Amino acid sequence: MNMLQPIGHWWQQRSQQEHFILGVGGLFVLVIIVYFGIASPLQTQVQTVQKEWQSNRQLLSWMQPRVQALQGQQSVTQASQAISASALLVTVDQSVKQTAFANTVTELSQSSNNGVQIRFKAVPVDALLQWLAMLHTKYQVDVLQFSAQPNATLGMADVVLTVALKK
Repeated sequence: MNMLQPIGHWWQQRSQQEHFILGVGGLFVLVIIVYFGIASPLQTQVQTVQKEWQSNRQLLSWMQPRVQALQGQQSVTQASQAISASALLVTVDQSVKQTAFANTVTELSQSSNNGVQIRFKAVPVDALLQWLAMLHTKYQVDVLQFSAQPNATLGMADVVLTVALKK
């Protein structure tokens, strides 16, 4: 309370007119602080959120037809490329014969788990991985087992792998 006495004494020395002017000035300063410290930043934030929301709505309306079109294309692609477990051996055989590394296949056989086991001798690994990715994308075929031994030639390997239809 001791600190407020000088302020109280100073206030009592002011006239009625000065009290009015200081009160109005203080109220003006308070309004300015509230406006620039709270109301204006809040209003700016609300406008920013509204713009982002509108932008996201436009993006969503742009994306929805494209997603439906892609889903339709994907289901058509999957339906037309689906193969049965019994046709897997033939499909893999025909597919590998169309590659540049067809002559590296040493064995192609049906495995016990409805898969196909393939042995390659000195196969280019990059090309093999691209071919496996194509099998996965086009026929929904997954690699179950993969074993590779490096070859003397850089980028080549002796590979044994088993593929099967995606479950």
